[in-house]
Amino acid sequence: MAPKRRLPVLRQKDGDDSPPRPRAEWVGFGAAIMIVAWLPLAGLATAIVARMRRRMPGDLSDLPDARVGRLGAAMVALPALSIVLACLFGGYLLGRWGKRGRADAAASAALAMVFGIGITWTRFGMTWEGVVALVLAVPAAVLGASLGARRRTG
Repeated sequence: MAPKRRLPVLRQKDGDDSPPRPRAEWVGFGAAIMIVAWLPLAGLATAIVARMRRRMPGDLSDLPDARVGRLGAAMVALPALSIVLACLFGGYLLGRWGKRGRADAAASAALAMVFGIGITWTRFGMTWEGVVALVLAVPAAVLGASLGARRRTG
């Protein structure tokens, strides 16, 4: 019986001489991952806040302050949490497989937030939430990259 034939393209050699990917590719890849992860998380946060609001009958001024306070806290915390989770995930991937994980993760998070801020500016104008998103996103991405670097293979 003849030995199995393998495609040389699919095999990786230990001494692979291919040049490393440029930093811009890693930053773009990380920003794209963060945006793609952020969109469904932001949609989920919006759905949860909308459901909370639908459960509150009538005008908000008729409700106890505690219920209105919970709604307000959810309106701020859930979108912020979606940004943090998306940037943690993107940073983790860059830390795990990238060469300059923490620096690339910080740049990717900044790029993703500039993209998000740019979209909101076109519709709502300048808001303080965009600055808060940037302040939350970059450290979350760096933390994710640190966690990913610990799990790096090789």
